[in-house]
Amino acid sequence: MPRWRRRALFGFVAASPALLVIAYGLERQRRTGLSSAGVAFELRGRPERCVACHQREARALPSFHSHDALGCSSCHLGNPASLDKDRAHTGLERLPGDLSTAWRTCGRVGCHPAAVARVKTSLMATARGILAVNRQAFGEVVEPTAATHLWNHAVTTSALATPNRPAEAHARKLCATCHLSTRHKSSKVRSRGGGCSACHLKPGATDDAHPQLQLGVTSDVCTGCHSRSGRVALSYYGWHEGVAEPGHQPVAVPGAGVGASPSGVRRLKDGRWVGRARADVHARAGMTCLDCHTSTGLMGDGERYVHKEQQVDIACTDCHGRTGPARLSAILPNDEITLRIARFLTGRKIISPTPAFTPVARTTRGTALLALRFRPGPAPGAGPRSGRGPKRGGAWVLYRRVDGRARLVRPTPRDAAHTLPGHERLTCQACHTDWSHQCYGCHTRRDAAGRQFDSVTGAFTAGRWIETPGPMVIDAPTLGVHRDGRIGPFLPGMPLCVDPGPRPRPGLGPRPRPRDDGDKTVCSRLYAPADPHTTQRRSRSCASCHRNTRSLGLGRGRAVRRPAERWQDRWRFIADPRPPPAATHPMPIPAWSDGVPWDGWTTLAGTSLARATRPGARALSPGELYRILEVGRCVDCHKRYDDPIYRTFTASLSRLTAGLAPRCKMPHPH
Repeated sequence: MPRWRRRALFGFVAASPALLVIAYGLERQRRTGLSSAGVAFELRGRPERCVACHQREARALPSFHSHDALGCSSCHLGNPASLDKDRAHTGLERLPGDLSTAWRTCGRVGCHPAAVARVKTSLMATARGILAVNRQAFGEVVEPTAATHLWNHAVTTSALATPNRPAEAHARKLCATCHLSTRHKSSKVRSRGGGCSACHLKPGATDDAHPQLQLGVTSDVCTGCHSRSGRVALSYYGWHEGVAEPGHQPVAVPGAGVGASPSGVRRLKDGRWVGRARADVHARAGMTCLDCHTSTGLMGDGERYVHKEQQVDIACTDCHGRTGPARLSAILPNDEITLRIARFLTGRKIISPTPAFTPVARTTRGTALLALRFRPGPAPGAGPRSGRGPKRGGAWVLYRRVDGRARLVRPTPRDAAHTLPGHERLTCQACHTDWSHQCYGCHTRRDAAGRQFDSVTGAFTAGRWIETPGPMVIDAPTLGVHRDGRIGPFLPGMPLCVDPGPRPRPGLGPRPRPRDDGDKTVCSRLYAPADPHTTQRRSRSCASCHRNTRSLGLGRGRAVRRPAERWQDRWRFIADPRPPPAATHPMPIPAWSDGVPWDGWTTLAGTSLARATRPGARALSPGELYRILEVGRCVDCHKRYDDPIYRTFTASLSRLTAGLAPRCKMPHPH
């Protein structure tokens, strides 16, 4: 080796310690400067240099997601060890909470892994129920069952780039926007990102530093999605879309709902006009969505349910049982979800501390109802004029999330109204639901030449779906039979027509091929089980069920009784000759058989005019209709539930036929 090289090598080796000392001093000086600016430079033993540039954003984070505890990379990923912008932003997640990356952010070990796992299989994320019913409405299947090959079991994969069924394409472009598996492009609060951010990103105005997060989800987040389709968010707060039908004008209740204008009419952000109606009794009591709906019912329990009523784990009797809540059991130390919610409610001073092994009220399915407590002493609001008085030394109360105020939870009385023979199969909603939104004659068509945003792929693709709404009315819901035999409210899933249009030719570009038999317009009538969220303390009148053919599924019209030997021939239904309400499009509601109304579900002979959107659900049978109509003959005179004729109604009819009821005003004995 030449001498000059040996000297250079020895000189470099000799100078290395000095260079290292200088580099260490400079690095320490830089770290000192960053620390003086309030930047946490290391987190859990690893460098966290994001805050060197994003100090303003870090200061805007809430205390429960403080950058001192979590840093930035815990949520946004990226490369926190680099001060170079391009390197630091490699692998960056701009929208934390998106379900495609949530297992690395919100669901990482030490954060919320169990919650993320539950959400990814929930109906709010997958929309399995919407897809199943959509396929039924498009005529692709007879029963609304979930299909594993659709995007209801995945977020995005290459196999889902192009839907091969009209029902899936329609749902992806018009229905999937709200569902949590959809990835949004904007991080602004107004367009709430998909996944966890859809609920836990605080709505309303915010500065440009960092969108605010919230632990307690507020009802305005829920209404952003649930004001469409069944419109339960509108109904709950006392707003109706469309014009009320004669005979069921909504009753205005001062103070019910939110955002009421002096005229009782307001315009929603999406341009729809709504009018004031009677709000749900729980809304009038100041209760929000999360006062009833539980974390498990909303975010799922890990099971892949097909329809929402299977995932919802709360029922009326869970709070309003005969003697109080459905069940009581202690909180176990390994029940992290319940303990976490208990700590949150305690921190907000809504409930008192709830340690492990404390007995708490639970739903029939076992979900803890932490805000439902037994309070000794007089019931809230009890007094000489209230008529309530002390409830045997105490009462069950619900502490509202909005302010922690206690509201009395009344048990279901064991009176004639709730023990009437023949009413054993009725759900609570069958009698206590006041009104519901009902849509008829909607028209959906596909414009093959247009383009529209696909919520699954996150891009504009060929084919544009155009929905033209039909007339919207509000009325008492129709009664139908669930799969378990119970009778509850059903809503018309719209007598609708779907025009899928010509489909693209495989492998031949965007130009559509000519129409064939598979592209014909599909017209159908569907009825869906629903809870309209318009519960009232006072039940529906007897006549509103026993004398209302619309409520019985026969459609608008009247039932006439005539003498006949066979009971099947004693009743005749006469449809209302009036046409359906005018729609906003020229497509008429399809002409059905003679004598069948446009809103009918069944006939007195048992002919099915529409299908149910749940397997096993059906309209009332001829025998059930006959018994209901027979009772309807008596309700004008015998208006009380405790009337003796209802104890054994069959025997009462036999007495009438035998001429042993001379004061009866029935026109004939048959």
